[in-house]
Amino acid sequence: MKTTLIFVRHAQAEGNIQREFHGWTDSNITADGHKQAKLAAEKLADVKIDVLYSSSLKRTLQTAEYISRVKNLPIVRTDKLKEINGGDWEGVKFDELPVKYPESNYTWENKPHEHVMPNGETMVEFQARLVDEVKNIILQNQGKKVCIVTHGTAIKALMCYFQGLPLEEMLYIPWYDNTSISIIDCEDSKYEVISEGDASHLDPSLSTLQNQEWWQDYQKKLEEHKIKRGKIDMRRSNLVSWLFETTAFRVCEPNKPFWYTSGTIGPFYINTHFLFGSEKKANDFLKFIDSEKAEKVTLTNKLLKKTRENYEQDKIYKDLIDSMVDFIKENVAINEIDYISGGERRDWFFSVIAADILKKPHITLFKDMEAYIGNVNDEKFKKVEASSLNGARVLHIADLITEASSYERAWVPAIKSLGGKMIDSLVVVDRMQGGAKVLEGLGVKSNAMISIDESLFSSALEQELINEEQNKMLLSYFHNPKESMREFLLKNKSFLNEALKSDPKTAERAKLLIEKDLYKLN
Repeated sequence: MKTTLIFVRHAQAEGNIQREFHGWTDSNITADGHKQAKLAAEKLADVKIDVLYSSSLKRTLQTAEYISRVKNLPIVRTDKLKEINGGDWEGVKFDELPVKYPESNYTWENKPHEHVMPNGETMVEFQARLVDEVKNIILQNQGKKVCIVTHGTAIKALMCYFQGLPLEEMLYIPWYDNTSISIIDCEDSKYEVISEGDASHLDPSLSTLQNQEWWQDYQKKLEEHKIKRGKIDMRRSNLVSWLFETTAFRVCEPNKPFWYTSGTIGPFYINTHFLFGSEKKANDFLKFIDSEKAEKVTLTNKLLKKTRENYEQDKIYKDLIDSMVDFIKENVAINEIDYISGGERRDWFFSVIAADILKKPHITLFKDMEAYIGNVNDEKFKKVEASSLNGARVLHIADLITEASSYERAWVPAIKSLGGKMIDSLVVVDRMQGGAKVLEGLGVKSNAMISIDESLFSSALEQELINEEQNKMLLSYFHNPKESMREFLLKNKSFLNEALKSDPKTAERAKLLIEKDLYKLN
């Protein structure tokens, strides 16, 4: 059942014209704002609207009142559609922000996924609040045409979500003019952007944005961002293709989820180290590591020779490593990094050769907490003694991050005990299971080339690497792993019985699921 969402940005408010940050600051709309709101309402006069929602702030309510009168609809007010809580930013002039709050102003303009309002909301919290409320609105109004009057940053954050983009790409979503109209269709938890930022009802003299000096500079910067986004899209598309081609990412057939060792089930497997070129190549390299790792002094140089040989022979691995190096240069202050580290064993598939290309010494970390250091071309590495790194800054490169347990348990403490500080982490894949948050708590910036999220699934679907049924199962699992698999088991009761009669390993996992009642089926 299709639900249509009609988003309207509030009319010009005092903060817009004064160029002050007004998040939760409750300002009125201006005289021109009233004119804008009237024109927007007239534009919507012939558009079917069944229900009208508004943020609870005055500038949105005053805008919604014009639509309410034209459509003869009551306004449903909700605090959850309010603008981001700006904390200490509230009431501060935009041109003062770079001076008063340089760090948060930088993330606001360049890295929205990392943005934290001083004593206010984070962008992550803000988007989650909005998405939860919009989903609730859709649930309550299935099949209806819903008009929602909200705020500029709110619409940017939501449009990012609707397009299946990670929050870091929110900066590529443009600012829309006051009273601009954006329309999104939602059906079966899938969103389609029909139109965005339509302000054709405004004469140029009534446009807020076109009559402000900052807008021209912003337009130029947006074009630069779009060029960068094109590169990011190409990198993501390539990486998705490589993940499937090497079977590093495998998706189950519809209604045939995989069994995991924990006794749970799910729609995909991820083995990032298969990006070495294939499952066989990856497993052969693991065997090589196991046969050589006892010789810790000479191991890293041997790893370099093997990875360098594969880099020169395997196109996927070469392209991946080149892409990784470019990603590091774009996202990590590499000139401020003293060492690159990698932990036993799968991290070494990527960390050693990256250190070589970036001309950084490598710290080879072992599970027994010993560490050896040197330039990767050195025949022999030196064992690192406690507190000998003298505050050196370290970038850790890994294959993937799940809950960051290995970082928390081993790699971060190991670097700390050596007298260094892990500043950044770079992984090929983030499984989106809380690892980045753990790293943040450890004082480590988390960087991932790709995440297991809607944008990956969308790219795979677009490249016809998965079908619609697989995509639907992946999306359902992504949003609620346990409940989605519980629903599957309830609808497919023969699945468990067939598993119990299957091979010993599968049967053992099925018994574990039943004994522990992992999905609350009883």
